[in-house]
Amino acid sequence: MLKCFQQANSILSLNVEPDIAEELQKDIPLDPQEFYQDFGYLVHPKTGQDVLQLTPYQYEIWNAKNKNKYRLVVKSQKVGITTSVLLEDFQDALTGCRGYDILLIAQTQNHANEHLRTLKNLILNSAKYSRYLITNPSELLLKEEKTKVGVAYIKNPDNQKKPTRIIALGATSEGSIWSWKNVKKIHMSDVTSANLVDDSGLFAAAFSRLANTDGSLIIEAPPRGPKGKTYEIYQQILEHKSQFKLFVIKAEQAVTHGLITLDFLDEERQRLGPLYPQYYEAEFIAGRGNVYSHLSIDKAVERGTLYDPQNVNKFLPKYLLIDEGFSSSKFAVLIAQWDKHKRQLQILHAEELQSPLYEDALNYIFTLRERYGNVINIGFDASRPELGMSLKKRVGENYNWQYVQEKIQQYKKQNLNPAHYMKVVPVLFTLEQKAWMTSHSRRLLDDPRGLVAIHPSFTVLIDALKAAIFDDRGILDKEESPHNDILDTFQMLTTFLTFRPKGE
Repeated sequence: MLKCFQQANSILSLNVEPDIAEELQKDIPLDPQEFYQDFGYLVHPKTGQDVLQLTPYQYEIWNAKNKNKYRLVVKSQKVGITTSVLLEDFQDALTGCRGYDILLIAQTQNHANEHLRTLKNLILNSAKYSRYLITNPSELLLKEEKTKVGVAYIKNPDNQKKPTRIIALGATSEGSIWSWKNVKKIHMSDVTSANLVDDSGLFAAAFSRLANTDGSLIIEAPPRGPKGKTYEIYQQILEHKSQFKLFVIKAEQAVTHGLITLDFLDEERQRLGPLYPQYYEAEFIAGRGNVYSHLSIDKAVERGTLYDPQNVNKFLPKYLLIDEGFSSSKFAVLIAQWDKHKRQLQILHAEELQSPLYEDALNYIFTLRERYGNVINIGFDASRPELGMSLKKRVGENYNWQYVQEKIQQYKKQNLNPAHYMKVVPVLFTLEQKAWMTSHSRRLLDDPRGLVAIHPSFTVLIDALKAAIFDDRGILDKEESPHNDILDTFQMLTTFLTFRPKGE
């Protein structure tokens, strides 16, 4: 790559911008730390101070490009690898990849665009290098070219008609890769998180783009279970059957260099439970296992023997959760009360019904509401709004679904809990929300203060909790978990409750 750069400096075409050409004929630092200092420092997101040095692992990964065409970085979250590799991409755009394309591939198009936006902002804030980023369409001499969100155009002093391009692409399919024919480098970021059942075609397309240019490839990604092409490459490296250079970066290394704190990792260890090694210790663990600790469930049941769910205090606030289910599943109902004196969430009712008629289900909910008294919130699955809107109509709330959706989004943007403003509350089941509900309900059960009590008569809920399995994304695997309808109601319950971890 150094030889390629020296040749590019020695042969300048007639299409040269004199100021750029003159500067590029001077030595652009090839050493990562020297280039980083020449480019301008990053700012630490927590302290607001300039980061004066690359971490040793950032330097080692960057510097290894000179001897290794292929690199795999199995990384923890929050260790700063993506940013340093983006700066490396820009250095390559000015040196060994002038006039070529660099593909920046992330798990989705939006993620790739965001990475590219980060790089563009870094370049624009560089006193020396901002002039290399083309931001005005008039600087592109080819009429069909125009500046785009998903493309960064870098001035090429060898031929200003042929700028270097850094192109953002989502790892949605191999078809998104095949079109590019002048690729000198590929940077794959977090592609283990892509929503692909089989990503072998994506990698085949990527490697094929480098065949004519003898280009390089770097993959930096967190592990996502022992599956997929990234894991296959990782295994081949360990068996000395791959040309890839391997780097494994764990969170503790970032702590040593001040990127994250031990307190943050302690909180994440409690939040993620058995998934922690996958997120912060760079381990390809099998992302499956029990969602809830059997010991924590047993303790909750033991506490449940100290109250009688039939002897109801109608003045205590209560929550009623329903999962309407589909034709192949059951109608689940859960009722819980918060005993503020004991600081305890007590389960009063938990059952699954086999597909009741719509009107019967509606009437049954209001029968339970009357029986237990002081039900301050009714929660339902937002993906099945019909029953929820009927409930809203009965309690006198606005039951126009579009209006309700808009209000929920408004509360979300303002970081407000809809339960404080609605009696009947739709609960979103996005991937992000499901992951949060899984981790939050686990923390409630595990809390040493004994926040949850489950009467031993509620065997359907107890069995469901003990048999609940999480998938590779850390959320409930419904296909493998029995009684998942009652589990949904238990997890929905967590959206109405917030608590401070012990010691705060």
